[in-house]
Amino acid sequence: MNAFKNLRIGTQLMLGFGLVTALMLLLGAFSIFGLTAIHTATQKLHRVNQAHLKPLYIAREALAQTGLAARNAYVFTSDAQARNELDLVDQQKKVYLAALEGMSPAFAGDSQFDKVRAGLLTMAAALEKPRKFREAGQMEAFGQFLVEECSPLR
Repeated sequence: MNAFKNLRIGTQLMLGFGLVTALMLLLGAFSIFGLTAIHTATQKLHRVNQAHLKPLYIAREALAQTGLAARNAYVFTSDAQARNELDLVDQQKKVYLAALEGMSPAFAGDSQFDKVRAGLLTMAAALEKPRKFREAGQMEAFGQFLVEECSPLR
């Protein structure tokens, strides 16, 4: 410390500013490395969103639409309107099955996804029932199906 005090004022100021500048450069370098890490993490989250979540949202929305259309097919008294709703059930079922197949590679080896996939495929088979009930005029069985089999799936 005595050596620093023995220096001239100009030299002390230059050393002080040099130290502050070196600390600022060091802080800047750490900031850049931090921003790079944040950017990398953001890119990874974006890839996960595109590969995993977006198809999942599509499947979820299509599945919700199958439930609404099946319920409407039960509620409508007009056979033509009910057929339109049952056609919507079939269309939305195709959408969610396509989304399910599209996301299968991204979730390969995930035991939870395998369980969900099996359940969704079972639901796809069950979505054949509304048309059969409506066409056979089995409205009571149709209502029971909606309450007992479809509602718990939510």
